[in-house]
Amino acid sequence: MGKLRTLSLAVLIIVTLVNLLDQKRLTGPLYKQTADDLAVYDLRLQELRAFLPREGVIGYLSDTTPAGMEAGQDVLQKFYRAQYALAPLIINPEAHTDLVIANYSDPSLARMRTKGFVVIKDFGGGLALLQKKTS
Repeated sequence: MGKLRTLSLAVLIIVTLVNLLDQKRLTGPLYKQTADDLAVYDLRLQELRAFLPREGVIGYLSDTTPAGMEAGQDVLQKFYRAQYALAPLIINPEAHTDLVIANYSDPSLARMRTKGFVVIKDFGGGLALLQKKTS
């Protein structure tokens, strides 16, 4: 009976370790940023913060559509970082508001997807504050 318990415990430990390593492999890319990277990103968003209202809802445009955000970890991570850094503002991953944050990695997409908006301030590196054009 003692050998069976020892064997069962060994199998349980091995299965647990394999699962932990697999989880690390799957989630590793989500945590690739260092603390310095996050601090720089937060500073960039704080510069934007000075141009935003203290509260309310603002839109958000990025390299993908709102439905495609789940597929792009980097895009989704930028969205969540913006939501956190700009709280208590609510960031809507669509552009149905007068003010919209544009946060693009690809400048050609930015030009294509921001038609119908006026650039209030371009912060560089794909980050800009937009306002809907009035007819």
